[in-house]
Amino acid sequence: RRASSSWWNPFESIRYLTTDPLLSSIGRITILYYTALHAVVSTLILYAARQFHLGPHRLGELMAALGLSTMLSEAVLVRIAIPALGEPRSMRLGLMSFTLQCMLLAVAGSPWQLFFCAILAIPGNLVYPSISSLVSTSVKPEDVGRALGSINGVKSLTEGVGPLIFGTLLTISETHSLPGWPYLIAAVMSALAWHATKALPGESTERTEYIMGREKVDYEEMQPFKETNNA
Repeated sequence: RRASSSWWNPFESIRYLTTDPLLSSIGRITILYYTALHAVVSTLILYAARQFHLGPHRLGELMAALGLSTMLSEAVLVRIAIPALGEPRSMRLGLMSFTLQCMLLAVAGSPWQLFFCAILAIPGNLVYPSISSLVSTSVKPEDVGRALGSINGVKSLTEGVGPLIFGTLLTISETHSLPGWPYLIAAVMSALAWHATKALPGESTERTEYIMGREKVDYEEMQPFKETNNA
């Protein structure tokens, strides 16, 4: 049996995510956030070296600080924040932090501000664990694998689109009075992703109503087929 193409085709992944209101909202969040995130990740070292003339040692320290922030977030913060705040609120916290990180990169005038971004990256790493947890608890068990596979397919698309667009923009901005202005676009995309979280089911009761509503729709869609078979 062949695997579903949505697991490896990002455009099929987008199509699948549009078939459900919850997945559609998560798809918008994923596209906006990860396009901005991959844009920052792929250009940060170039920006730091070109704009602030950081040498190999300082660039290594910056990468180590960002790696440490990821480790702290995934090993400690995720285990505390998501159970305490819930997935949507944790997601909003992460997106808010990433938006501030992009804004700081855009206007940074000193290397220490780049290192401060590593602190902002700690709550910023809450986004994907929140998405995964929300999908796992809101989608029917038999559809969880396909839903997460589709989200990862969309992520793979942004890995190419984000660096391509923002790498070009960063080259164009090199002679501008505010050379970090492309990161303001990333901040706007992250803010739009934050706004999209308002469509997500928040409290457990809302999520239960959503699941029951989906089951009712699936039942009603299956009735004509059952009546045809019985006839």
